[in-house]
Amino acid sequence: TVRTHYRTVDGLEVDVLVEGQRKTVAIELKETDISKVVQQAIERSRLFNYVYIVLDMRVSSILSALRSYPEVFDHGIGVVSSRDDSVVVQAYRFRKDESRRYKNLLQVIPFEA
Repeated sequence: TVRTHYRTVDGLEVDVLVEGQRKTVAIELKETDISKVVQQAIERSRLFNYVYIVLDMRVSSILSALRSYPEVFDHGIGVVSSRDDSVVVQAYRFRKDESRRYKNLLQVIPFEA
């Protein structure tokens, strides 16, 4: 089942909600407002199995910006570039080693916006 503009019991709105096989995936869409969408995704991460952020930005720009938002990895939030049609970070249920791996990659690999 796919729903748009879904409102949770807490009154939070989710842009897209996908439900199936006892899993829920919330998707938050923004053009470029990374700080707002990260905040929204973190708030929703406790309510759904997986949460994705979709940004209309290049992968390289997203990766550069994510260095300032390590909480994305702390909450297992997935990130997608709609401009490049690419999954940048796959959502995962929180695992400390997974979070650390993504954070280390961002520190080692140089990205240009």
